[in-house]
Amino acid sequence: MTTGVAGLLKANGVEWVKGVGKFKDANTIAVEGWEDVSFKSAVVATGSFPLRPPIPGLESDLCVDSTGLLAQTEVPKRLVILGGGIIGAEFASIFNRFGSEVTIIEMLDTLIPQEDADAAKELAKQFGKRGITLQLGKQCTKVEQKGNALTVSFGEGETVDCDLMLVSVGRAPLVEGLGLEAAGVAFDKRKGITTDEHRRTSVPHIYAVGDCAGYWQLAHTAFREGEVAAENALGHDAIVDNRAVPRPIYTDPEIAGVGLTEAQAREQYGDDVAVGVFPWVANARAVMQAETVGWVKSIHETKYGELLGMVMVGPHVTDLIEAGTVAIDAESTVETVADGMAAHPTLSEAIKEAGLVALGRAIHLPNKKKAAV
Repeated sequence: MTTGVAGLLKANGVEWVKGVGKFKDANTIAVEGWEDVSFKSAVVATGSFPLRPPIPGLESDLCVDSTGLLAQTEVPKRLVILGGGIIGAEFASIFNRFGSEVTIIEMLDTLIPQEDADAAKELAKQFGKRGITLQLGKQCTKVEQKGNALTVSFGEGETVDCDLMLVSVGRAPLVEGLGLEAAGVAFDKRKGITTDEHRRTSVPHIYAVGDCAGYWQLAHTAFREGEVAAENALGHDAIVDNRAVPRPIYTDPEIAGVGLTEAQAREQYGDDVAVGVFPWVANARAVMQAETVGWVKSIHETKYGELLGMVMVGPHVTDLIEAGTVAIDAESTVETVADGMAAHPTLSEAIKEAGLVALGRAIHLPNKKKAAV
């Protein structure tokens, strides 16, 4: 994929300067081993780097980040994952399938804590069935290397032995050492470069996108922010709308969300929220595929019927979530989704069906409540 991007740069006449660069001032970038690059507008897209908490022993070569884990030539027999967020959960799912004995140590009481609570519970349930050990609500205190193995201490005197440890406790924006101060660009080491909805920084002709800009740490948000920054740099007027950002999680089962979670919706709209959940076991295509774990959840506000969020757990949901992204972007009502036609038999029918459940008009499930007149 990266080779393909290099080909696109060449095809579009983009000059690629290979070297370490930093801002010299608000219109110049100095590049090591190269002449200075002058610019009218600039986009900063330096990404992020994995964090390492100050835990004794974590400097061991057997404690790796996600890049180091992908560089392994053998599957570890025993893998401990520090952090039960998205990256930790994805690698737990992958290496469990590869045959590793996987243990997740997470200081909070839930996996993927920023996602919908029901989705987190479903993932924990399925991980448990697959033999992934979850140590939730427990903090890692130290790591000791003994030969080619590690002993990881956590909680109240508990330990687990492993052959490799993945440290996935989050990522921080890469903003230091770029010369941002020389260019006059405001930034925070923890939150990233300060930008507006146009992704302009405090210097109007300098933009920042992706992980370093401090919004979502997702590839597709960086893509969109890059488009918006480039358009604005060339005199157009474009903004990034953060309302309908899809949140795919590539675990097994897959998880995906867009818009508000149920908790966020109830916090903002109180009792004026309706939720409908449609399980895959009631979907013909999912039954045919023998993939019936999970469900689709539809969330809307009841005053106008506006769709607020969608959360999915199950087969191919990271693809299916696009329907919710388009609907929320278009400010659709739940009726628009529920009363639209869905091809049969398909997985996408569950999106429509979840909306019908939320409205009390379910067809393929018994209704728990009567539909509003």
